[in-house]
Amino acid sequence: MTDEELDDIFASLSAILTDAGLAWLVAQVNEAIQIGRIVTRRFHRGRLQEDEALELTTKTTRNTTIGTDPYGSVDRVNILVNALRVALEHSAALEQEVGHFFANEHATAEASNVISASDQPISSDETQTIAGGNNPAAATASRVLPLLDELSSRIAQP
Repeated sequence: MTDEELDDIFASLSAILTDAGLAWLVAQVNEAIQIGRIVTRRFHRGRLQEDEALELTTKTTRNTTIGTDPYGSVDRVNILVNALRVALEHSAALEQEVGHFFANEHATAEASNVISASDQPISSDETQTIAGGNNPAAATASRVLPLLDELSSRIAQP
């Protein structure tokens, strides 16, 4: 893929995530991209030796500088895809654990626990039961993660 295509994918995916209520994720990814990749450059006898990892040396024969390099188009898309993957996996796992907690702690037929914002009235139309296998985040993750895998494999192709 060309850099222009990758930039279009990044912009489109960012817009989709923002529209889906994940603007916070896009903002965090943009902050990380703006900072860039941390690199260490060591000069030994006037020659540059570049390392990817952050490494400090105290030998007197070397001069070490630490800086950042900007991410390329492929890296930017991969960072956004990986951030979305982590958010999906963690939200599904969190939802599942909360469901298990309430299913195990309050396992009576008449018990019903609703979690909502304190300033909003609770309506039965707006509540979801996540105990007992009805896990919307897990269902979303199972649908979206294969698409992210496919996108990652297409980006990796030359």
